[in-house]
Amino acid sequence: MEQIALPTKISPDFEDKKLCIMVRIVRCQWKNLVLISQFNLKLKTITFNKILVKGGEKVKLSKKFIIIIATILVLIIGGGAVYATNTPTAIAERQLKLGNKYLQEGKYQEAILAFQKVIEIEPKNIPARLGLGKAYIAAKEYSKAEAVLKEVISLDKYNIPARQDLFNLYMKEKKLDDANSILQEITTIDPKADTKQLDSELESAKSINASKASYDQGVKQMNDKLYLEAVDSLQKVINEDTERYSDAQTKIGDCKKTFVDVTLLKAKDAGSNKDYPIALDLLDQVLKVDPNNQDASKLKDDYSNAQQEEKKKALEVKGSNDTAKAPSKGSIVYENKTCGFAIDIPKIWEGKYTVEETSYKGYKNVDTYRVTFSYKAKEGKEMIFNICTVRGTVNDLYDEVDRLSVFATHNDKLYISYDKNGYDCIYGNESEMQEFGIIRKDVPRIFDTFRFI
Repeated sequence: MEQIALPTKISPDFEDKKLCIMVRIVRCQWKNLVLISQFNLKLKTITFNKILVKGGEKVKLSKKFIIIIATILVLIIGGGAVYATNTPTAIAERQLKLGNKYLQEGKYQEAILAFQKVIEIEPKNIPARLGLGKAYIAAKEYSKAEAVLKEVISLDKYNIPARQDLFNLYMKEKKLDDANSILQEITTIDPKADTKQLDSELESAKSINASKASYDQGVKQMNDKLYLEAVDSLQKVINEDTERYSDAQTKIGDCKKTFVDVTLLKAKDAGSNKDYPIALDLLDQVLKVDPNNQDASKLKDDYSNAQQEEKKKALEVKGSNDTAKAPSKGSIVYENKTCGFAIDIPKIWEGKYTVEETSYKGYKNVDTYRVTFSYKAKEGKEMIFNICTVRGTVNDLYDEVDRLSVFATHNDKLYISYDKNGYDCIYGNESEMQEFGIIRKDVPRIFDTFRFI
């Protein structure tokens, strides 16, 4: 044990010397806290109760003196430790750890406050800003998250984690174009970056987005009573769209049932009015949606038989039982062997009309042949009337206008004319228009001479 030598008699200024020792200790401790710790450890091994003096006589130190020294040392050591742990850097580190802890525990508002304290101390602290961005996203404060993450990129233009968080943010907001732009930035910064997962998420989101658009369109069409169109749209909703797929399947079934019920009623109404072509067309639509519908199948058979009877009656009209009419006297006989008919053109038409024949594929790719009679004007031609032949059945025609324009049938051919009274003249000078009007009055009589050859 180290011995401290003192005078035989304690001088009056001994207390002053003790004070000087304490002052020197304080000065030493502020210079180096490590020395304080070391001194404190040594202090525990020193015996203060007795001190050797000259002549071997022992002198006791007062307890008050020892207590004062120990108290000062404790205060110095504690104060130094408090100072070391309350520097701005230390506070920022603690708040950063606390923010990450709150983030993992799902305490997002607490995490936001902790990260904000870090940024107040260290405005350029990237980890704190990234943590704040994540906390804002988790709290669904998307606009704030976007602003914070963009600030990170402004501080560190090559920062990939900030871009990855921005990508996730844009995916949550369904901003797929923005997400795609961020993904391109990542691959530009680091061509070797593994973005397979991000690519997959983006493509999946695009598919879901398209699925949602189809669903919304289908619902609108359903509300507008466009049931078949709604079915087509709703069938585009994909399995991966778990939010809408099940409901879309239910709506498809509802649309089909409603369409069948409504269309069957329309077909029955048309059949009651002996409008068999329309009735049969409606029944075909029903059977396309519901092939096993027994009501539709039975009605189709009934209306088909009734239509055949109507066709027989139509052949009898116009003497269609292959009985040719005699040509009118003083007329120009026009025969068309391709179409198998003949008509009589008034003699006064001679030199005043032209005939053009054209063939083409009509509705449902049906063979159609048209014969057009036109008035010869000085500056062109003006159609007087036409006759079309279609090989097929009434069901093959485009619409109701076509069906109502059928005026004869023969050998699986339909004969159609849209205006058996002739067309109005639109162009020409006054004399030509007057002449056209006179010629046009002959059209009904020409159709009365229609016969098969």
